[in-house]
Amino acid sequence: MLSRLCADAEIFEATDYETASGYAAQGCSIIFLDIELEDGRNGIELANSMRKDHPDAALVFVTAHMRYCEQVFESAPDAMLIKPFAEESVKRALAIVERKHASDGCITFATGKNSAQTVRVSDISYIESSARKLTVYNKSCEPIGTFRDLKLSQLMKRLPDSFVCCHQSFIVNLSCVVSISRYIFTLSGGMELPISQSRFKEARQRYFEYVGDTL
Repeated sequence: MLSRLCADAEIFEATDYETASGYAAQGCSIIFLDIELEDGRNGIELANSMRKDHPDAALVFVTAHMRYCEQVFESAPDAMLIKPFAEESVKRALAIVERKHASDGCITFATGKNSAQTVRVSDISYIESSARKLTVYNKSCEPIGTFRDLKLSQLMKRLPDSFVCCHQSFIVNLSCVVSISRYIFTLSGGMELPISQSRFKEARQRYFEYVGDTL
């Protein structure tokens, strides 16, 4: 099916953990990964490893078991296919990947009168505003940089739809969110971000719309 839908692509197939790891190490644009591999190992573990080693690769999970859904989102997949699936489902998954990665541009922040720092949008997990400074964090929730004289409202206009301003001091990348509870977003690394009461309804709606687009 993939060879027909992606006629110009070079496609590799693996049925076990080690072979899949080897192909991933060569560099892949999109990885379709079954959660249950033939050698009995867990595809989610492989996905987490691939996310660390190959952050630029798009990840599409394939499974027949909905019980894995919560674990799956810890790996922040770009899309998910539930078996049995039709060709139209694969087309939608490919379209989602294309749309997301088309918006994976870069943002340049001024760091001084004659200096600047460029940050890839796809590397951002959340942004915090404090004391007239913005701190940008990567997907490990470590600071990428701190920038002055820029408001969250100004930055939101430069970010894709996968970002939401959930609090007057925070912007979050929904692709890094694994769960939402009352007034809290939990990220894949366990970091918890506040959702203000006035923004909770919109933030929850945006999150479920985003999750729905990836299924």
